[in-house]
Amino acid sequence: MIKFVTKYHKERELILLKNKIFIAITLSWLLSIFVFNNYADAKVIVESKDIIKDKPKIELYIPQLRDLVDGNIQRQINQQLTATTESALDDFNQLTNNMLLSIKKGSLPAEYANRLTLVSDYEVKLLNKNIVSILQYGYQDTGGAHPMPFAYAQTFNIKTGKNYALKDLFQPMSSFAYYLTEKIKLEIKLRNKQDNYIFTGLQEQQKFFLTREGLFIYYQPYEIAPYSEGFIYFFFPYSDLPDIKLDEILY
Repeated sequence: MIKFVTKYHKERELILLKNKIFIAITLSWLLSIFVFNNYADAKVIVESKDIIKDKPKIELYIPQLRDLVDGNIQRQINQQLTATTESALDDFNQLTNNMLLSIKKGSLPAEYANRLTLVSDYEVKLLNKNIVSILQYGYQDTGGAHPMPFAYAQTFNIKTGKNYALKDLFQPMSSFAYYLTEKIKLEIKLRNKQDNYIFTGLQEQQKFFLTREGLFIYYQPYEIAPYSEGFIYFFFPYSDLPDIKLDEILY
């Protein structure tokens, strides 16, 4: 069979070839966006180490990094993440022992033992090629007036293992503490919470975590407000923080 190739066929094949190239480039571009937005550039996985127990009820999910280039840094970070949960477990065990002793003495009803609960989980707030910021949260019930929630965030440099304090995010000689304090005071006024919140300034070991969008300062129940207020968060976009080490955090 003789196949005749006309000018029309050649032009059509050229158009099809151009379309294929365009589609390939577009798919590659979309894939690169997907990878960037999901922090795959870090080539690091956060997986869970679980501790589960029935009586008392204990459900602990501990974040653990995997596939870091430096195994020593990975071990160092994972130990600190584990220590946070283990500290909560130690406190819970002590309170549990006190409660069981009170039940044994008859000063508390036996059904209080059924309330004993410790639950913790985690959320990866930021993960890229430089930084991982993880919030570990949960609650414990040891027979008080209500369960007690908690949240502890840690931010690490996954290349050096450095565990950041708030001041480490900013350039030397920065007036970030004054700036954040004044911004929080203003925000409290805007929320009309002057009578609910007792805020005088940042804490020495101020709790915070990072996201792609900015910095979150937060407080546990009872730290600056009654239990009924729950967790209190103050958000600062990176664009409002001129002294922050943005290149180190996001790129």
